Amino acid sequence: ANFKEIRKHILDAQAGIEVHSDAELANRLIWLLDDPEQARSMGARGEIMIRQNQGAMNRIYELTAELLG
Repeated sequence: ANFKEIRKHILDAQAGIEVHSDAELANRLIWLLDDPEQARSMGARGEIMIRQNQGAMNRIYELTAELLG
């Protein structure tokens, strides 16, 4: 998967946020610090996403090896 696909998955899963400037980054960090439940929830979604995608490269290799015989 390329970075754009990964970014889309992260945003779709609400496991991260996208910022476009230093000021926006600072505002989002303050927002997360002010809302620890939101930060925990986002972190939990990120952890789920990582667990779901662990071993993806091995699965791709195994499928490719199967197809190539």
